[in-house]
Amino acid sequence: MDSKNDLKKTRAKLRLLMLSGFNTFPEVKIPIIPKERSLFPNTENDFWYSVDNPVELNQNSCIYELDKGSEFPTHIHADSNETITILTEGASIEFVTEDGISYHSFNDVLKVPKGKPHALVNLGDFKVEIRVDWCPAMDGWEAKFK
Repeated sequence: MDSKNDLKKTRAKLRLLMLSGFNTFPEVKIPIIPKERSLFPNTENDFWYSVDNPVELNQNSCIYELDKGSEFPTHIHADSNETITILTEGASIEFVTEDGISYHSFNDVLKVPKGKPHALVNLGDFKVEIRVDWCPAMDGWEAKFK
């Protein structure tokens, strides 16, 4: 038995619960990712807007702006894989999955398989832009918050 790996996973699962506020939330469906920079629902200062992709990619995308200290809580995309690219130089992002907690910066690419709980935290003291791609494409945006 690998107790060090087990401890790492247990710590990550606890962090995911903490980032969800120890709550379970319903599925959220937003029919259209806005084309204009808009406040993301239920946030104080996180913004997002869609990125156009060729139809044959079968993916939808957005630029998401995580405010300083902002947490994107634990959530799952049931039917789409997610790819996150950190676009801001000097960024410091905490990325949490059930497998562990990792720290990332500018130009890092994070991959999340469909159905895998994950969360992000901006550890810096300035706004950070990330590009988020979902494949296959969703109708708008949807997630189940845990």
